[in-house]
Amino acid sequence: MKQNDNLENYVSKAMKHKYVKGFSIHVHHDGNDEVVSQGNLSGHRRFYAASVTKLFVTSMLLMLVEEKKLSLDDKIIDYIGDIIPENFHTFKGKDYTRTILIKHLMSNTSGLPDYFDKEVMTRLLNSEDEVWGLKPVIEYVKDKEAYFIPGHPKKAKYCDTNYQLLGAIIEKITNKSFSSNVDERILKPLNMHDSYMYDGREDPLLENIYYKDKEIILPNYLASIGPEGGLVSTSTDLNRFLQAFFNSKLFDSRQLEKHYTWRLLFGPGLFFYGIGISMQPIHLFKMKQGIIGHWGHSGAFAFYHPKKNVYMTGSVNQFVGHNQAAKVMLKVLKHIKV
Repeated sequence: MKQNDNLENYVSKAMKHKYVKGFSIHVHHDGNDEVVSQGNLSGHRRFYAASVTKLFVTSMLLMLVEEKKLSLDDKIIDYIGDIIPENFHTFKGKDYTRTILIKHLMSNTSGLPDYFDKEVMTRLLNSEDEVWGLKPVIEYVKDKEAYFIPGHPKKAKYCDTNYQLLGAIIEKITNKSFSSNVDERILKPLNMHDSYMYDGREDPLLENIYYKDKEIILPNYLASIGPEGGLVSTSTDLNRFLQAFFNSKLFDSRQLEKHYTWRLLFGPGLFFYGIGISMQPIHLFKMKQGIIGHWGHSGAFAFYHPKKNVYMTGSVNQFVGHNQAAKVMLKVLKHIKV
């Protein structure tokens, strides 16, 4: 991007959508940074990053691999076998719990049931605040039938349960809380001063999520979900993180190539998932050459376009606003010539 007016216009047009009440985006390309924030996200306000948090989980797991404290091919029972009940993964009457690997959780190929089902989502969208986290999630799904066997070569299903377990593995290996790991390994080294793992604190700069015209207020829930989506951030902080993620500032980013084992997911939304990272198609005839990063249910986004070397981060702060964010990102990419 060379002219801020273009980005301002893209965002202004997105703001005309009846449900988009705020939009913040940070674009980094060729050494230049542009930030546009409008509506309820103007004035450097913070937002819930939701599942963009999963990239932080991936970062820390890859750090631990480099520290030789784990392998992604390790069985999860070797780390959290004491908290997983018997028959935790049962498919067609057979227990596969002992065959689940760390990389199965990261790639959404564990087959485990997702606690974040339609019933739970409906209650939350009605602002019925609930406390979840690791133990309630395990209790909720332990008697449910698994979707498929762990590591199925052709199947994948998005599952927040996976990331609760990954958070527990990180805590077990480091003997520190997930929040402390995020702070010490990522936020402080990258000077992400406007980001933190949400803990229910009062924050006058933090904007609540919207579902259409309704403001969703869920302090207990958002403070309890940690590794699956508990990060609070800004578009600028997320951009700093995304650049570090893909440029070996946190771990050797060359190892990411082997994580691009894309499996198509049909929910939430249509996108591909690799091992701890997702890819959003941007061209019908080049489905596996899209932008790489992660979406958040809150309308947050953090994506990198390898060919054009563009980093785009931010949020529309709207549960149903992802299309507007995608449109703006596509306009940004179209404007930038290789």
